[in-house]
Amino acid sequence: MAGAFDDFDQMIADARRRVSENARAGARFRRASEGVVGRGRALGGEVAV
Repeated sequence: MAGAFDDFDQMIADARRRVSENARAGARFRRASEGVVGRGRALGGEVAV
C-alpha cells in the first residue's frame, strides 16, 4: 500500500511544478504583451495583440 502513496506524492509534486512553471511562463507572456501594446500606443496607434 505504501507504493500507492509514493506515487500519489510524486503526482502532487509534478502537478505543483507544472503549475509554478505555467505561472512563470504566463507572467512572462503578459509582461511581453504589455510591452508591445505600450510601444504601439506611444507610436500613436493601437496594436492588436
